[in-house]
Amino acid sequence: MAGEKASEARLADKRVIRLFAIGQLGWAILSGIVSNWLVYFYMPSETMLSRGMAVFITQGAVFAGLTVIGIITGCGRLLDGFIDPFIASRSDRLKNPLGRRIPFMRKAAIPFGVMTVLVFVLPGTGSQTLNNALLFCCLMLFYITLSLYCTPFNALIPELGRTQELRIDLSTHISVTYFLGTAAAYLVTTVAAYLEPAMGIAGAFRVTVAVLAAVAVACMLVPAFGIDETLYAEAEPSSTPMFQSVAKTFKNRDFQVFELSDVLYWVAITMFQTGMTYYITELMGLPDSLSFVFFAAMTLISLMFYAPVNMLAKRQGKKRIVAFGFFFFCLAFGITAVCGLFGIPGVVWGMLVAVLAAVPMAILGILPQAVLADIAECDAVETGERREGMFYAARTFSMTLGQTLAMILFTSISILGENGMGYRATALVATIFCLAARARHHRKRLRRGRGAAVTGLLGEPTFCVRWHGCDGQERVAHVQPSGLVTGTDAASLGIALSHEGECWRVGVVPCREVVIDAVEATLPADLGEAQALYLNGYNSWTDSVERDPRDRMRNFLVPRAAIRHWVLDASGDYRFVKADERSGHQHGFTYGYLPRDGEVSLVGSLGEETGMTLVR
Repeated sequence: MAGEKASEARLADKRVIRLFAIGQLGWAILSGIVSNWLVYFYMPSETMLSRGMAVFITQGAVFAGLTVIGIITGCGRLLDGFIDPFIASRSDRLKNPLGRRIPFMRKAAIPFGVMTVLVFVLPGTGSQTLNNALLFCCLMLFYITLSLYCTPFNALIPELGRTQELRIDLSTHISVTYFLGTAAAYLVTTVAAYLEPAMGIAGAFRVTVAVLAAVAVACMLVPAFGIDETLYAEAEPSSTPMFQSVAKTFKNRDFQVFELSDVLYWVAITMFQTGMTYYITELMGLPDSLSFVFFAAMTLISLMFYAPVNMLAKRQGKKRIVAFGFFFFCLAFGITAVCGLFGIPGVVWGMLVAVLAAVPMAILGILPQAVLADIAECDAVETGERREGMFYAARTFSMTLGQTLAMILFTSISILGENGMGYRATALVATIFCLAARARHHRKRLRRGRGAAVTGLLGEPTFCVRWHGCDGQERVAHVQPSGLVTGTDAASLGIALSHEGECWRVGVVPCREVVIDAVEATLPADLGEAQALYLNGYNSWTDSVERDPRDRMRNFLVPRAAIRHWVLDASGDYRFVKADERSGHQHGFTYGYLPRDGEVSLVGSLGEETGMTLVR
């Protein structure tokens, strides 16, 4: 039955990917409003107080150096982390005609937007103690509604992106809309500044939040009502109980090595994002309305790198590019710690940080989601059970853990010292955590799974069958790893795809006379993770050596006339394989392999009786 559903499920097209990304735009706005402005609103700086901002909750350290806002946000993040597995389990096991994810998204979108507004509105009484309690309750409900929408939403990523290319493309699109949503969230103080003379600083802030929340809810409803999950996702409900599913997820070795680096990263980036407005106002001496300007500049510069990151990830692998992103974030955080010094204008400091942070924003906005989708897909191949929701819930737990620690650290460290020293210290601590994340990531080695090792060097193969019938017209049939066959008159071929472990077979049982011209198999290869590449030569005397995956194969270095005159191409494959001297474009015959860390990924033909297999 599962095999039948897999063959019926379509691959997501560009329209579906765009609709899905609009949903990311919506919840990124709501999440960004709370993440970026909650502490700023309830722990106002001297600059805000001088403009007439009211103090709604208890200020200063109240217990062991912790502040009220730090304790409340920490509790909210922990609740979010612990409730995510419960929602993920319910989503994974849901049996609904609309699918496993869409029903949650439809019901949670509006409450999510409402709670975002109430977080800033309800704690507005004259009693700080009552406001503390109201803020606590509102923030808990905010994180519950966030989990109800975002956990099923994220679980759709590996379901809609069932191939390596689709996962990277999908991660690229949602990363773009995530940063656009976060940039929109930074508009709060910019828009509120125009309303402030009429409504006061708090009133203008709240009205702006309400308008942005309405826009965000509309965006979140787009994928909820615009995507038919049953057409694109292999919606086979999981039968594993919640706690057992959680245990299975955290026992996954690939996920374990991903998790620690992710926690450290979220501590660093959350401290930086929470402190950005303080860095601008207190260290650079600029108005808070410039928060949007700098973040917008950062986002626009970052968008310029999205296409290169997408292409490089497919060609070079994810690991090196992610390590590069961590390095640039460390540089940006370190420079933030010295902003406002050495007589350099604040605007210069702001643009310098924005430019340096733009590159890692592109890298770390795209690739971690794609890596996690790889891990979830590999686990599904190995276990035969699809638990994407639980993997993304577990990842949300690591994000929540990191954000909780970041909030506690920031609110406690920022109040230390005078003249902005506490804020400088937060930037330094963020740098240290980012360095630790990079070190952990650099040591990470993902294992190969059984069957189609989508987290290893080789992904699942796609096949292309070139054929023609009695009319002589060439036709092409494409076969996906799921068994989905597309192409003109492809049904008449009777293509059957099967595999045992890593041995894949394509068979045809045509209903009329046909001629098979060629069969091609394409495997996504993570060459950036490989230490070498070996491709077997054509002749027994052909030089067959391990090369760098990015090497090029040289052709004759003599004029073409000399080759023809002396018949230099009489031996070898020069006459029937077109020369390609571009970097990374190599070829061989029958088999090849990719070694890495004591493991070897082998690809080859099991039979050469009817012709030799060209491996590129």
